[in-house]
Amino acid sequence: MRLRSLLVLPLAVVALGAVLLAGPAAPAGAYPATICATLEVSTTNPLVGATITVSGSNFDPDATIKLVLHSQTYQLGSAKSDSLGNFTKDVKLPAGVTGHHLIEAIGGTSDEPSGCPADPIQALDIQSNGGSGEPAGNGGTAFTGLDILALIAAAVVLLGGGVLINRSGKRRRAHQRV
Repeated sequence: MRLRSLLVLPLAVVALGAVLLAGPAAPAGAYPATICATLEVSTTNPLVGATITVSGSNFDPDATIKLVLHSQTYQLGSAKSDSLGNFTKDVKLPAGVTGHHLIEAIGGTSDEPSGCPADPIQALDIQSNGGSGEPAGNGGTAFTGLDILALIAAAVVLLGGGVLINRSGKRRRAHQRV
């Protein structure tokens, strides 16, 4: 009986943590689901002049798609989608261009459902290499999050220890009365 009560409390804490991490359920969308053309890049934080991979999906089959970098307009080339409407293309970013920009895939979406953008875009934050000619880093952002699982594990251990101390105190008092 005591062993069972020792196991129930930590399991309840773990279950509560899992529920809190899961968050609220997303509302159901309209059926059938709308499938839009999408654009992805290998990194959203490339270095100046880097070569990145641009991928697209759900475009028209066998379509030619122009890839353009905006704030000023820079032509990055074009790609041809396959029979399923997907493409992958390596592009070189212009030298000397840093900061926040958008890559746009122009064309290849003649039959987009309502609510979809006509030409998909992807944001980039092009990083300076510090002017030394050598990359300053991998161009990624720093991890500033918190490891929630470690906190939940610590809470379970502390609660389990508290239960054990409480039980041993009750046992000691019961033996002293006898």
